[in-house]
Amino acid sequence: MKKNLLSDFTTVAGGILKSFEGAKDYSKIKLKEKILVILEDLDFIRKDDFEEMKAILIKSRAEIKKLERKVANIEKKYIKTNK
Repeated sequence: MKKNLLSDFTTVAGGILKSFEGAKDYSKIKLKEKILVILEDLDFIRKDDFEEMKAILIKSRAEIKKLERKVANIEKKYIKTNK
């Protein structure tokens, strides 16, 4: 009788522990889902996308400076020829 009682107790205890494991896993999944929703709402971008856009911006700024110098030179030439 003691063996059956002990066996039943260990079976029930094992079942309880497994259900706690399941609840823990479920909680982790739900927490991850909530975090992902929050992050998506914040409009974060991936680092590699950011670095790519940064490189494009740096190149564009350099090109703009170059074009500004060309326009300034053209304006100087135009002013000299129209005096």
